[in-house]
Amino acid sequence: MKLQKLFRIAVFSTATMLAGAAAAQDRPASTAVKDAWITTQVQAKYFGDATVKGRHIDVDTANGVVTLTGEVTSQTERQRAVARAKEVDGVSRVVDHLSLVPAAKGTTGTHAADKADKAADKAADKADAKADHAKDKSDKVAEKAQDRTDRVGNEISDAWITTKLQSKYYLDSDVRGLDIDVTTNGGVVTLTGKVSSAAERAKALSLAKSTDGVKQVIDKLSLGR
Repeated sequence: MKLQKLFRIAVFSTATMLAGAAAAQDRPASTAVKDAWITTQVQAKYFGDATVKGRHIDVDTANGVVTLTGEVTSQTERQRAVARAKEVDGVSRVVDHLSLVPAAKGTTGTHAADKADKAADKAADKADAKADHAKDKSDKVAEKAQDRTDRVGNEISDAWITTKLQSKYYLDSDVRGLDIDVTTNGGVVTLTGKVSSAAERAKALSLAKSTDGVKQVIDKLSLGR
């Protein structure tokens, strides 16, 4: 039980941001913490699932009700995403607001850059962005893929990097991720907390460096329990 509590504290800040900080303020503290934990658990399941493209699915939890938004490429992926969310303890209901967007041939390697384009256009002018994307998706990817990749690090957000790395620690038998805090700013990951051995420190650093979107890892881990 003590280890479970330590892990919840370690991921609380990221999970709360992903679940919605504003919503958490209107709920009792215990409910907000539980909802944030559910959000993180669902995202961890998506990260470890080969069928679900978790990077394109947003998870929001309020009073145990999980709402899924974003894009899936098939009905199989949609059903899998809903089923995996229902597996998490504490989930009372799953609301499916996922959009079915079949993957176009030849765009696999540029899907990340295309998603970044859509997000940028939507922020500037949502209606125009949808029209431009539907009209000429391939041209937009070809013109902007390299620039977007260099500028935003494959469009992976700091919150996503933090959650994905915490999921790696949670699933790795060699790293006691419950005692490691992860923060990400501009693709720079900072690790703080305690590790029990030099081998555990090395594994924690290796997992962080191998995570998509990570530009640098700052090691502030201390040795000992």
